[in-house]
Amino acid sequence: MSDDQLIVETKAGKVRGAKQRNFEGNEFYAFRGIPYAKPPVKELRFQDPEPVEPWPGIREAMSHGPNCAQVDIITSDIIGSDDCLYLNIYAKNLKSDGRRPVMFWIHGGGFTIGYGDDSMYGPDYFMRKDVVLITINYRLGCLGFLNLNDEVATGNQGLKDQVMALQWVRDNIANFGGDPNNVTIFGESAGAASVHYLTLSPLAKGLFHKAIAQSGVALNPWAFKTDPEECAYRLCELLGHTEKDPKSAIEFLKEVDIQKLIGAQGKILKKEERFQFVVGFGPTIDIKSKQPFMPAHPEEIFTKGIEVPLIIGYNNREGIIFLRVLNKVVNRFEAEFDTLLHPKCVDTIRNLYNLTLEKLKQIYFENDEITVENIDKLVDLFGDLHFVEGIHRVLQTQIEKNSTPTYFYLFNYDKDPSLLKMISRTNISGASHTDEIFYLFAMQSFTTMRQQYGIPRKSWYQLAKWFIRALPLLYLVKWNSFRFPKKGTVRYRISEQMIDMWVNFAITGKPTNGPSELIPVDWPPVDDGKNLRYLNICENLHIDVVPHIEEKYNLQKDYKS
Repeated sequence: MSDDQLIVETKAGKVRGAKQRNFEGNEFYAFRGIPYAKPPVKELRFQDPEPVEPWPGIREAMSHGPNCAQVDIITSDIIGSDDCLYLNIYAKNLKSDGRRPVMFWIHGGGFTIGYGDDSMYGPDYFMRKDVVLITINYRLGCLGFLNLNDEVATGNQGLKDQVMALQWVRDNIANFGGDPNNVTIFGESAGAASVHYLTLSPLAKGLFHKAIAQSGVALNPWAFKTDPEECAYRLCELLGHTEKDPKSAIEFLKEVDIQKLIGAQGKILKKEERFQFVVGFGPTIDIKSKQPFMPAHPEEIFTKGIEVPLIIGYNNREGIIFLRVLNKVVNRFEAEFDTLLHPKCVDTIRNLYNLTLEKLKQIYFENDEITVENIDKLVDLFGDLHFVEGIHRVLQTQIEKNSTPTYFYLFNYDKDPSLLKMISRTNISGASHTDEIFYLFAMQSFTTMRQQYGIPRKSWYQLAKWFIRALPLLYLVKWNSFRFPKKGTVRYRISEQMIDMWVNFAITGKPTNGPSELIPVDWPPVDDGKNLRYLNICENLHIDVVPHIEEKYNLQKDYKS
């Protein structure tokens, strides 16, 4: 293909991409760092996104745009920018004949960290298929979710960024060989909760046609903020502004240096809130907006059901993500069980399931004390409360509404290295939160990672410090990038199976079309709200059934208060 053919027209101007090969030698085309909105800087900080302004000539789309400003999980440095609204496009074929399904990925990170570039989400595995893959950045933390309950800052800016990116796809993706009438949104953790929010929001209606939610929904306790103004004013106070007036607060915050803003953001949570895994800034009701993304509480809106075909699921040991913190406070749980749980979890258990906290504790620990020796049970408790409970309720609603097919999975494979297990220094069994991502996406090479994270060159002390912090991720990068899955291995087969099912779903709305040599089972939709039928993604794919979590909590009758 000539250089001229790598130039694609968008409504804002022309972009030039690059021709590449994936790890198996398959050619694909990459367009990185395309702006989909006007930079949300200066007066546009904390405001709804605005359409991108046209540019003259040809814009080079060879490298990723800046990430949203955040604290880097490896170096603890503040990285990124408030100019971060960029997307990346990968396609095997740019020809306009026969539109290809579009897969639109939304990264996770607790609405506070993360980015859509190939340091985490490389396209290699998807480029085995004739699809158009899109990954995006969106605003995070206070930049994406500051809500002063006033028209000057209404919240959900990051979710509205996602809507604008989808609008950009609708208007431009045909020029990249994609079908704007066949868009599948998918994401993990906060990205999955974002997917769920998009299915509920009036602003996103008609912009996508299928959805995949991996380990997250809007009902999870970390996915919704009930006190956004309090966190906003805490941020102001930390930065030296004590007047609790929304207009003066927003004018003050717009002028704060981005490094100071993100640095202060990391200090707004109280010590107990950190132990409870409370999120400082996240999705809220934004009724004060002229165009609300979420005009009512998600607990109310979700009961209407999701109106597009859905894949939804989680990993069988999600709670491992909390282990690093739980190890620090495990000895406090026996005496402080109620104060160490997320307040939303406490409300749900008491009001929805009519359980006392003592009965909840008995369900998981029977009559045993909570100690480091049985911390695996605490991991399961936190995984259930923070992930499984909300996902099961969404499944139950989908079955009751029965408007579109919903496919449920559990990811159970745990024989390969796990980033979160390495960070937590544990060999506990089960698939942790995020583990399934590495079967869908390829992390980039160490060389590019060094450029991404700015590994220090001059100071041996800094280099040693960086290396110690980065060791778990560096090992995973080596495992994932330098040792791409080899044909014949279990890892290769699971990756191939997941890509095949995810892409089949994007094409047809069904993940399987009957048993095949690669996929030996036919994955049926879930149809029973008490006994949830699911695809067990493990060494040998098979269909299984898990009881709705309310069945576990109904065991309360067997325990005495």
